[in-house]
Amino acid sequence: MGCLVNGPGEMAGADYGFVGSDPGKVSLYKGENILYRNVPEEEAPDILEMVITKR
Repeated sequence: MGCLVNGPGEMAGADYGFVGSDPGKVSLYKGENILYRNVPEEEAPDILEMVITKR
């Protein structure tokens, strides 16, 4: 979720997700709370899965 204009503001409506932060990087969120900043985008899905399943 998120976009260049609204970015993290759109995360308020989601349980979990990520928003682009720098070229090739994303920040991971739980609701409006940031969990990780500037994660390489190729690692984000695995980290997000780990956070959701609490492994």
